[in-house]
Amino acid sequence: MADKRPSILVPVLIAGALTLAVTGVRLYGERQGWDPRYFSKDAGGGMALVGIAWLPVVFGLWFGRRLARAGRAPQAMGRAFLLQILALGAFVGGMGWLMGRMETMEPEAVREVGPYIGYTAMGLTLLALMAWPSAFVANLFYGVLARTPVIAAQYLSIHYAWDTHYSKVHPKLPPMTPDEKAYGLLMAQLTVWIPFTILVGGLFALIGAKLTRKKG
Repeated sequence: MADKRPSILVPVLIAGALTLAVTGVRLYGERQGWDPRYFSKDAGGGMALVGIAWLPVVFGLWFGRRLARAGRAPQAMGRAFLLQILALGAFVGGMGWLMGRMETMEPEAVREVGPYIGYTAMGLTLLALMAWPSAFVANLFYGVLARTPVIAAQYLSIHYAWDTHYSKVHPKLPPMTPDEKAYGLLMAQLTVWIPFTILVGGLFALIGAKLTRKKG
């Protein structure tokens, strides 16, 4: 008999498509010079309201509910929450500390510390994997779908000299060639923003699962 449990693949694909739409609107809005409160051109995005960084909260909840309804919630919910909170707390705390230190560093030192931020972020995702493997896979897949268009936007913005946040790096970094900038921003997406998606999405997936009853 066919398995009628809800699949997680469809929600992940839908989430990826919606995130692509948001990225497209953000890129267009920046190029058109729309309100910087919503379409900031500052490096890092300037906390603009139109963006994809907050979407793992929404989609993480959805993925968690979907997985729980399929009977794939973690058996030890308390342990899962503990691991996920530790991972996300270490990520946020570590990033905050390093960003603060970078303000007083020399430009070359800022360049050197970048890879260590990525290594740490990727390492912390292993706690998310231990907490709830099914949610880890869903958020990893979603993270790849979400960040691939951003990588494309970065490349286009750099090589066509578009004035968008996608082509800008931390102001403390030394001058970079277009290829160096493209590589640095690519690595930031792969080693920081995808782990960010996994960690934030994983925590909210657990919250979604906790609020969901398994279908009988």
